[in-house]
Amino acid sequence: MSLSWPVVVSAVAVIALSSPLPAQLPAYNAPDDPAFVFLGVSPKRIGNPGTLPALGLALAEGIDVDGHVLAGLAVSFLPSGLVRYSLPAERYQNGRPAFWIYNTQISVGTARHSGDAPATDLAFGFKTILVGAEPYSRQEFRDEIAALLDRCLTKAQGVDTSLVVLERRAGVRTAPIRDSTRPTRILRPNEGTVIAQDTVRIWKAGPEIVDREVALECAALGKARVLKAWMNDHWNDATLAVSAATGSRFDRAAISRRASLGRSLWLVGGLPIRWTRATTKGAERVNLGQLAAQLQYITAPGGVGGIDDSYWEGGVRAMAGRSTVNGFAELSRNLGKSDARDDRSSWAAGVEWMVAQSFWLSAGVGERYAELLDNNRDFTFLNLKWAIAREPRLGR
Repeated sequence: MSLSWPVVVSAVAVIALSSPLPAQLPAYNAPDDPAFVFLGVSPKRIGNPGTLPALGLALAEGIDVDGHVLAGLAVSFLPSGLVRYSLPAERYQNGRPAFWIYNTQISVGTARHSGDAPATDLAFGFKTILVGAEPYSRQEFRDEIAALLDRCLTKAQGVDTSLVVLERRAGVRTAPIRDSTRPTRILRPNEGTVIAQDTVRIWKAGPEIVDREVALECAALGKARVLKAWMNDHWNDATLAVSAATGSRFDRAAISRRASLGRSLWLVGGLPIRWTRATTKGAERVNLGQLAAQLQYITAPGGVGGIDDSYWEGGVRAMAGRSTVNGFAELSRNLGKSDARDDRSSWAAGVEWMVAQSFWLSAGVGERYAELLDNNRDFTFLNLKWAIAREPRLGR
């Protein structure tokens, strides 16, 4: 089936300007899916419904016809995607309410409670990015994507592009006139003198049909490279994100037998450590690292002696390096405690390296390495505690 070049232009734009990808950065992050973190599970498969009917069907699968909550439900979605909420570029800016709404993510999950009595746990959570390293809110990044589209469509040999010089001229003669200083002389038509000029790119349909597959593949690969380069340069941008989750336990999976599991709140912020130096090409920004902080509130009813276990934990971390490897030093502490919880603080220092997307190798010394979570894997080598975790952790 042949396609006209405007159709392919639209298709390539969809690939290259799709919704922003979540950044995987070596910084503390509020959980993307706090419902799963609250339940302490890592689902193998997470549903991402793209329409309201699909969301309704996914949630309905979590409850059977007898009104029992079923284990194994894992759903995460962006409400802005369900209602096809789109923003003009000038409104999609860091720190604006429209930016927060667009980047709000909801998660719902269920899990079987481990214990003697059969029960099912259900949790709801949300995450909102208030400020973050978001390339699509920057004009320079959008310009790079536009240039990418230009190159991809040219490579597809369906569209010819060229720069045209637009000029403003003075003293233009469109017809012959008599020279006022020499009445016997006739001045011929001319184009005058250039007083200003600018360039503009024009698009002209070529004689061949646009190669759709070449254009789409070029756009997808090019966008990935441009995005990776941008994130490597902005990994330590100022960030502020909040996540929250709450849950319930259903005895014998019956909806009528409900008990609260408590709630959690995560607040994470970061400030860049960088400086600017003068070069022959102008000012150049140098990224040194980031100073991050995390605050977490946890409440779990029915703790030791029936006392509700509610407390705050916080921590700060300073790190220096690059987007995939850095050295760090951190300190975490209980800021407020219930009568059922001992006061404590912990510290750590070391290095960490991102060996794969969202997969970190960390090595160092400190109390945190003696308190690794159960879902991590650790081993001892040269008297140092090594750990493998899904993401860097602070105050946990």
